[in-house]
Amino acid sequence: MPKPQITNLPNEIMSKIIEHLGKESAWYLGPFLRTGKQAIYYEGLHRATSLGVEEGIKVLEANAPKHGLSTLAVGIFYVCLGKEMEATNVFEEFGGNHNLDLKSNAIFEMGAKLQSRLWSFHLPLSNKYEKTFKFPEDDFLASPSCLYRHAHTMDLEGSCNNCRLFLVCLNILKLL
Repeated sequence: MPKPQITNLPNEIMSKIIEHLGKESAWYLGPFLRTGKQAIYYEGLHRATSLGVEEGIKVLEANAPKHGLSTLAVGIFYVCLGKEMEATNVFEEFGGNHNLDLKSNAIFEMGAKLQSRLWSFHLPLSNKYEKTFKFPEDDFLASPSCLYRHAHTMDLEGSCNNCRLFLVCLNILKLL
């Protein structure tokens, strides 16, 4: 007889389950991981915050490129690790698969969702990837030319179109 699966749990409940069980062992989360892309997304974020972004990427890649938030998180985590080529590839695929301009307000909205979910895991705000953080510099992406002309704030207010993805990456960096 197949085991029953819990589907469509509200985000807050799933986040609390992963946060609580994740403190003991990620192995307890197996039944929840079978519930779909959202559970994989939560587990990937939890591993990124507790074990390091490399571990989060390993889990989140199961969702990429179909699940937008997972794909965005993988790209941002690659930026935090300083892996420019991997980040560019993920962001390029993300934009194409989700028909999304990386300079649009939708990036802010998705970044805010990602930040909120990361906050739910009660991060220590260690900023431990500050030394490896490297936003891609290539034909597809580049650090915004306006980078030093205005203040960057946690709420992303007052930024121009060129800064959106960069600021989302920077704000996630500050949380990890």
